[in-house]
Amino acid sequence: MTLRRVRVDTAAPAGESVLTVRRDGGVGIRGVRFQIGRERIGEEVRTIWDPETIMFFDAQGTLLIEHPWPDNDTRYVSNGRPPGRPKNPANPEPSPMS
Repeated sequence: MTLRRVRVDTAAPAGESVLTVRRDGGVGIRGVRFQIGRERIGEEVRTIWDPETIMFFDAQGTLLIEHPWPDNDTRYVSNGRPPGRPKNPANPEPSPMS
């Protein structure tokens, strides 16, 4: 499924937009960078917001992240995961060289 881009006023109190995840894994809206995840670089995400909440969905409509709008002085919102690669769940034991 392809998301349709529509020009919108992202400063409006409520609305939706399609944004492309940048090479740092984030998207920007209203002067705030929201971290979506590096595994989604280049993908389009549908962003829906109202005065209290902002939500990000993938092309299939799956909710990726939901946040309350941050304070006015906030410029970055994490996705809540630690930076770096996720650990390999198939091999939870440390290597013998550790």
